[in-house]
Amino acid sequence: MPKYIARILCQSAGMVLCLLLVLCGSLAAQGELLSADTTAASADTMAHGGPQPGQINVDIGFNLKVKLRLIPVYAGQSLTDSIIKYLPQNSVVGVSEEQDNWYKIVFGPSDNRRNGWVISYGVERTHDMEYMVTGSEISQRWQGRKVEVLAGESAIRAFPNSEGQLLARVYRGEVFDIVSEAEQFYQVSLPSGATGWIWKGDVGFYIQPRYSLQQVQELRDAADRQEQRDRELSGLLGDLERRDSLARLDLNLLRTLTLRRQAERDSARMIQVRPSPWSYDSLKHRTSLVLGLRKQSFGSALGLASTMLKGIGVKVDLTPTLAFEFGRFSGVPTVSALGPDQEIPGPLTGLDTLNVEASLLSLGVAWKVNAAAVPILKKFDNHLHLGLGRMTLKATAAGKSRTDNLMGPMIGWTIGKHLFSRISFEAGASWIVTSTEVTGALETGGALLERQSKTSANMAIHGGVTWRF
Repeated sequence: MPKYIARILCQSAGMVLCLLLVLCGSLAAQGELLSADTTAASADTMAHGGPQPGQINVDIGFNLKVKLRLIPVYAGQSLTDSIIKYLPQNSVVGVSEEQDNWYKIVFGPSDNRRNGWVISYGVERTHDMEYMVTGSEISQRWQGRKVEVLAGESAIRAFPNSEGQLLARVYRGEVFDIVSEAEQFYQVSLPSGATGWIWKGDVGFYIQPRYSLQQVQELRDAADRQEQRDRELSGLLGDLERRDSLARLDLNLLRTLTLRRQAERDSARMIQVRPSPWSYDSLKHRTSLVLGLRKQSFGSALGLASTMLKGIGVKVDLTPTLAFEFGRFSGVPTVSALGPDQEIPGPLTGLDTLNVEASLLSLGVAWKVNAAAVPILKKFDNHLHLGLGRMTLKATAAGKSRTDNLMGPMIGWTIGKHLFSRISFEAGASWIVTSTEVTGALETGGALLERQSKTSANMAIHGGVTWRF
């Protein structure tokens, strides 16, 4: 019985030993395959210059791109099959077949194409062209990068896991060059020339100090001296600002006194040489000549059609906002079509054929109004006109003539705009309110004597130019 147990133990120990030998051999073979594949891929990349066109299988319609840092390529569709290659991250390979969770891939240079199987985990479909990432590209990623131990004590192991063989213990502040990277570990170069793996949580990227401790102390001393100089300059600047403020106050006072003195001199000069407001020179500069046209309409009581009157006027500025105006306009209106309800002035009745002459005399004042609140009017000079008007209507027929003089108040509004230094344009509207005796236009006999008084508002639109002497 003991012999049987001893035999079983010996067999078990032998099997464990064989498994360890197979595992070590597999790891060594995988390392050799990875190194050989990296060298071959690098040579292939140099020979073919990156991705080649036309590498997507038209039947499958896509390539595969490696998402993990490293994935194995198996000889068959089983995890127990031999590994023929490792593909680095971002490598792109062609696909020739898809079965369940496995892809049959084609990779390698055009003159040495190889086949293998990869599991769907760790890859993704892409339309990028084939491209094999080389070992040199991985090493260039970490070239010149270093890590510094931040933990009080850390271990460097032979494999990227916490159960790997301990190669060395390192301490806070030590710095090592990065060779490569695993998911949770960095591969670093030791002073002896060997490489090992250190946990990422114990280290941080090392940044080379720009200055030594002595240089830092010198820079600090220089900064202190500069700060002292800045404080002194700030004090001087504050003193200069106070002096400048006092000088500005004195300057403003001097300017005020100068303006007051100038105003006193101007006032004295005006008192001495101010001409009489009614002198020739004063009236000349305040007088303007007005030339214009007036589209005059007549009320229904006058029985006349609208006509164009031409005229001339004079305007004298009494103050900057008030002016005196006088004007005379004349024209030849026509008699409007007479209907059964039409009325005409009494002095014009009884004549079968009428030739009418009309004239208008206006006398009044113009007051300049500030119309800034009205968007359209604020761009012009605005004047309100108030005055009296006298409208004379003279009718001639068969050698006889009669005259009707109509008087009444006038009101109007004018807008103006300077065109040149002495010439301005003016336009506006006005009304003259008149009262006259009227009779029916078609009345005859004694009915002509039946008259009644009527008031009418006669509107006109006028425009013209003003020339200042």
